[in-house]
Order: sequence, then C-alpha cells, then structure tokens
Amino acid sequence: MKVYIFCGEYGSGKTQVSVNYSIHLAKNFDVSIVDLDIVNPYFRARDNTKKLENKGVKVIFNKHLAQADLPALPPEVVSSFNKEDSISVFDVGGDDGSVVLGRYSNNLKNIEYELFMVVNGNRPFTSTVEGITELKERIEKLSKLKVTALINNTNVGELTEPEQIIEGEKLTYKAAEEIGVPVAFTAVRGDLVTKVEENLKADIFPLEIEYKLPWL
Repeated sequence: MKVYIFCGEYGSGKTQVSVNYSIHLAKNFDVSIVDLDIVNPYFRARDNTKKLENKGVKVIFNKHLAQADLPALPPEVVSSFNKEDSISVFDVGGDDGSVVLGRYSNNLKNIEYELFMVVNGNRPFTSTVEGITELKERIEKLSKLKVTALINNTNVGELTEPEQIIEGEKLTYKAAEEIGVPVAFTAVRGDLVTKVEENLKADIFPLEIEYKLPWL
C-alpha cells in the first residue's frame, strides 16, 4: 500500500490538488481519497462524490468526524493499511486533521507514504520562508510524521496571473532548501500551463478546476 497525504493551511488549495491527484492516479491504480478536513467538508456533498466515483476514485469520509471527541479514521481506511495493492490519498485539513493523522502515525510509518505540504505563496501564513517553515514544524508535531516534499500551488483562484505562480515557485524552492526536502511539483491551472512552463523549474501538474469547491 502507498499513502499520499496532502496538508496545508486554509486557502492553500490542498483539496483541489488532492482531488486532481487522485483522478490522475486512478487512471492506473485502485485509489481511494480520504477526507480528513473538518472545516471544509467538500467530499460530503453528494455531487462532488459522484464526480470522483465516476472517475474511478472511491471516496471515504467519517460523517461524524467534526462531532467526535476523539476523531478517528473510517474503519475501511484502517483495514486497508494491510492491503499491498491499494493507494490512498488523504486530504488533511488544519490542526485537527493533523491530530487524527498522529493517532495512526505508527501504522503509516510502517508503510510507504508521502506527506506533501501544499504552499500558496499568496496566503499570509505561507508568504515567507519563515512562515512555511513554521507550518511544516506544526504539521510534523501534530501528525508525528515527517513532511517529505513541498508543492507549489500559489494562486488567487480565477484571478491567478502567471507571474504569481512563477514567484510562488521561487519561494517554495527557498523554503524547501531551508527545510531540507524536495519540491514535488508546481500545480498550475490547465489554461495557464503554456504561459508558465518555460519559466518553471519543477515538474508541472495541471489542475482541472471543474471540481468547484463550495466555499470558493
């Protein structure tokens, strides 16, 4: 089994990235996406779930997650830790989601995982190397797992300009060097790829924004 974990502050765009990444993986693998975002319950909307299932992605969430005194992963996720041929994508929201991860850190340490921290350089808490470093340290403390790579997802939604993506990548690389992890890729809205591809260092991961998030 392999697990891909997407963490980031509110407004980082981690859900958009994790959704697109799940669909990308589902072209070749058996993939589930696990909702650990308590504040913004994207996957609890039936229409959103249906879109993903039509793309071959199984959607897993605990509908009582926000009300639980000790939030837990859904049972089907815990049981899947022993399945060698499956891939899970975790969308982890905020400190609460990281705490849930921390409860299962021993399970995750025994399997192959990637913990991606999604960086939006236009958000106040990740607009500097210091801010990105502080967020990384907080995620690691709460989840009891190590961040393995950064993802540049600098954007301002539909108003995103190519230069913002390019500058965001420069910031992400500076932070990655400071932290000591690689940059996995730069996420770019599909219609902007040709406008930035010659000026980016990292691999480009195109995003389909047809998966509208209800809070945007």
